[in-house]
Amino acid sequence: MDYKAIWNDICFHVNKNRDSTEQDFQKTVELLFEKLGWSAAREEIYTQIEVPVGSSNSYRPDIVIKNDGEMIYVVELKRVNVNISERNADQLISYMRLLRLNYGVLFGESLRIYCELPSTKKSPVRICDILFVKDSVPGIECIEVLSKPGFSFDRFNDFTEKCLSDSKRYCEKRVSPDSMLNNTGSREDTYSSKSSNYGKEKKGLEIYSILCEHDEESFWVGKRDILGVIDKMSKNELANTKFWLNDRSSQKSSSWITGKKFKILFEEKI
Repeated sequence: MDYKAIWNDICFHVNKNRDSTEQDFQKTVELLFEKLGWSAAREEIYTQIEVPVGSSNSYRPDIVIKNDGEMIYVVELKRVNVNISERNADQLISYMRLLRLNYGVLFGESLRIYCELPSTKKSPVRICDILFVKDSVPGIECIEVLSKPGFSFDRFNDFTEKCLSDSKRYCEKRVSPDSMLNNTGSREDTYSSKSSNYGKEKKGLEIYSILCEHDEESFWVGKRDILGVIDKMSKNELANTKFWLNDRSSQKSSSWITGKKFKILFEEKI
């Protein structure tokens, strides 16, 4: 497969359907997964399947991808001209848990993948957030992993590790719609501060997860669990722990920092 050509086709169709209805966008994305080798005719692309919850409720994920009859990842769609919210991510994560899947894809203004890390029982974390820009190398790598010819759980796990080790490369900042469409000009950062789950407004720092490293042990912690992890650490543990902030809005945090500095930084920014 020519993944570069397929990625560029995907970028073209996504940007072309920026103002389409949800129903039309769903049809477009289904065709894009056909380009990746999956087939609705072979029952590999399932749309709007009903997932029962309890005795009276049910959910309908937008798309579920199957391989040899086994569900491998779920896809949640969001119209391209609407910003992806934490609620959208939470909905995808709930589908992952209901279907007992380690991987989920959020497809909208960007291409995001969420992963349930095997080393922790914490909430699934976002491993990449890739803009639909022509010739994007991270985008090309991403769709290769999502494609049928390129799919295996081992390759998906390798891609996850690669994304987590270089979050700045695989979690890109927003650009203006005109820049995305034309793929020219300067890349204008359009992020604004958002409210955190703790009810406080962050001042320019948007933390999505952190990597803790202490005594040769490392583990990822989702944003919802950051305060809990900090509270459980002794002063000595905190002082000797290094953190990597998965942060898309502050260049200051794009390096390892000590536990003490992290605590000060985190408390100041929330």
